[in-house]
Parts: sequence; structure tokens; C-alpha cells
Amino acid sequence: MAPSAPDRAIANLKEMLSDPDFQYEKDGSELDAEDVLAIFIERLVRDAEEQAGARPTHVALASPAWYGEEQLDRLKGAVAETGLVLVGITEEALAAAVPYSLRLPDLQPRQALVFDHGHAALGVGIVRCASGDIEVMARASRRGLGSAAWDALIANEAARVFKKKFDIDPLENAGSALDLRQRAEDAKRALSQRPSCTVTVSCEGKTLKVGFTRAGLEKAGKKLLEGARELANEVREQAGISSWKDVDALILMGGGSRTPAVRRMISDEVGRKPERGISPEEGVAVGALYWGIGERHRLSSNG
Repeated sequence: MAPSAPDRAIANLKEMLSDPDFQYEKDGSELDAEDVLAIFIERLVRDAEEQAGARPTHVALASPAWYGEEQLDRLKGAVAETGLVLVGITEEALAAAVPYSLRLPDLQPRQALVFDHGHAALGVGIVRCASGDIEVMARASRRGLGSAAWDALIANEAARVFKKKFDIDPLENAGSALDLRQRAEDAKRALSQRPSCTVTVSCEGKTLKVGFTRAGLEKAGKKLLEGARELANEVREQAGISSWKDVDALILMGGGSRTPAVRRMISDEVGRKPERGISPEEGVAVGALYWGIGERHRLSSNG
């Protein structure tokens, strides 16, 4: 079923902050990106308060590598609207490495590849962990290589088959397009667990089930995999590392890293299995939390 108000749906908060002209109408008022993000943060604060029994007072954030000053300013503005105290904003690559660094058995220097396959973009970083400190040696991101690109492969193919049968393009209908993209994302996740699935496409009273296989998706995504491999090697070279043999760990972040082809490609390229015990979906948030605790202590110690 297509969403009842597709024009009011916000597909991606990170992309929203990159649009200086973003406007959203709520109860007769025009909201900008900061206002919408503040509402989202406030909801998270209420959820945390219900679970912890006390309202959080401070927040630490991690931002993607492709954010510039404008996006960071909007982040800060949204936090200010909630009344929370912003401890600071760190890089996602550094935040992702914090849980890994806390589990190290000693203080010997180690270098790790952070491969963050998020929805909007792929972020790659090389970090150096030594004596309890973490340094981002190099990092880069590509917005066309995130997991949304894999969703689009499924959505576009399903739309092509539907149009061929009914001469109707579901991607030209706002409600049907949003519904199809949501189903495509669900299908991508399903194909990470099993070899095949179906996507139901509906538009203008017509409905069609389109079959997909994991093998077919991996074949269609070869260019995305190659782009991810190239980006990882570019970052390794920027960090001054001549061989993957000199990288001690592979840290996978982002829900897209659960895609078998993505996971297999980067593991084979680096020659290492991913670190275990770190949730791809929660690792950056957990790392930002620990970083924020340390940063708050450092700031209070310095007066």
C-alpha cells in the first residue's frame, strides 16, 4: 500500500541537512532542516528518558566525512533548539574505532580500516590507535556508493518490469515511488538472509510481484562493489600505507555492511575478517557516546 502522504515523508535526515532550501510544513508552520532534526532529537531524548528515568542533559555527535561547515552548523543549531548541551562533534570514522580501541589488550599502535556503508554514502577511514588515543590518518566518502544505491537497483528493475507489463512507471507516482523504495530496501535486507525474494509493486490500481535473487543483485551491483574497493584503496594510499598487510583490523559499520557481497568484497580486499562484537548499526553511536564522555571529562579538567 502506498503511503497516504508521500510528500510529507523525509527519506534521509543526513541528506536533509545538506539541502539549504529544505522546508517542511507542520501545523501551518514552515520548518527548516534544523527544526525537523530538533524534533527528531527531542523524540530520542524522550525515549532515553523513559528508559533511564532521567532526561539527558548532554549530547555528543558523530558526523559523516562529507559534512562541511554548513551541515555542522545545522547540527549545532538543532541541538541548541532542544536545550541539550553539545559536548562536541567528532568524525564517524573516529567514533567507529572507539569500541575497537577499548577492547585492545595493550597500548601497542594498531591501524584499522573503518568501512562505514551507510544509507546515504559510503565512508572509509584509516585510523591509528596507540596509547589510548585515536588518530584519523585519512578518510573519504562517496555519496553514490551507500546502501541506497543498492535499494535503487532493486526499485529501478521492479519499476522496469512493471512498466513493461502495464505501461505505467510507478516511480513517477510519488506515493507508489516511496512505497516501492521502502519495499526495495526490505528486499535488499531479505536477500542478505536468503537467496531469493519477491517485491510487490502497486500503482494506479495495478499490482505485480517481481522476483529477485541474491546472485542477480550482486551481478547488478558490480560497479558499486568496484567503486567501494577503489575508494578503500584511495584512502589507504592517502594514509601512506603501501599494503593492506600493514592494516591490523577491519571495522564494518552501517547497515549496508551486512550485504553479503559488500562484506565479502572488502574482507577479501583487506585480507582480514571483520572485527566481531561491534554492531554495524550501533557502533558509531556507541563510539560517539564514549568519546563524548572522555571529551566532557577533558573539558571539565581544563576548567
